[in-house]
Amino acid sequence: VHRMLSHLPLLIHEDPKTVLVVGFGMGSTAWGCLQHPVDRVDVVELLRAEKKAAPFFEHVNHGVIDQPRLNFIVADGRNYILASRKKYDVISFNAIHPRFSSNLYTKDFYELCSQRLNPGGIVCAWMTQNALTGAEWDMLCRSMTEVYPHVSLWYCNPEHYCLLASDRPMRVDWETFVERMERPGVLADLAESHLDDARALVTRFLMGDGVLKRHLGDGPVNTDDKPLIEFGREVEADERGVVLRILEARRPVDEVLVAGTISDEDASSLTGYAVAAGEMMLGQTEFWYPRRPYEDRLRFRRALALAPDSEDLRFNVKASSTALANAR
Repeated sequence: VHRMLSHLPLLIHEDPKTVLVVGFGMGSTAWGCLQHPVDRVDVVELLRAEKKAAPFFEHVNHGVIDQPRLNFIVADGRNYILASRKKYDVISFNAIHPRFSSNLYTKDFYELCSQRLNPGGIVCAWMTQNALTGAEWDMLCRSMTEVYPHVSLWYCNPEHYCLLASDRPMRVDWETFVERMERPGVLADLAESHLDDARALVTRFLMGDGVLKRHLGDGPVNTDDKPLIEFGREVEADERGVVLRILEARRPVDEVLVAGTISDEDASSLTGYAVAAGEMMLGQTEFWYPRRPYEDRLRFRRALALAPDSEDLRFNVKASSTALANAR
């Protein structure tokens, strides 16, 4: 999740130079951002103790707290964005569950972010369907699509997603995307999540712009005055149903590509990989929310048959098999 939050917007943005990360956590998102040739990464963290705790997590943040391009700011993320006059090319945030951090998942907050973005800037928000109903998931995503004309949804795993939003269309220039991924620091960081193959990362695309808006439909949004997600009265989540509905609406990967930037050979390979990625996503869904015995392993095997060279798929097959063995 954290690698998607850092690398994805920076790989897609035309020329990112300034980044704001809301929430330091273990520091892995900030570290990922600094693997790109940006001028500065500002991190806003509410807890001063996070800075002192950073050395305990050097296995994931690689000593990021001592990097000269990192600016650690102790403040409330929402208030910082409200009061600051700085502009950024990328704003990325990963707070706790929206039920407990609802003022970072409101239409009003996204409007504040739009004021702190340079033209063509990208907001990257972590989104989860964990412990949510379908209506609540739609409402959280709709709160962003009501503000930005261009929004796309990307898959991390069945519980975690990334929403990217901008005032301009976000398309993947394949040649530039691959070239940026091959930077040593970027490639090494993505490899830790088995995402160092550009096909594995790009095929996490689910849907964007008008397709996403139609998928969400009309309905309420989460606002400061009416934080419906915080005070929701739903008692039964529909996590499996939400995931399957998302995957059913998944669009072809070429919808996110800039036409003419990928060779016919690479396009054919990417299309096949996208089919394999779809099988992997369904396999993960069956593994996380089991209803049909062995369906997850069947899906994973189909995926591997379509893309036998994929480390990402091999990792997921191994993880599910190990978990099943341990559960017995």
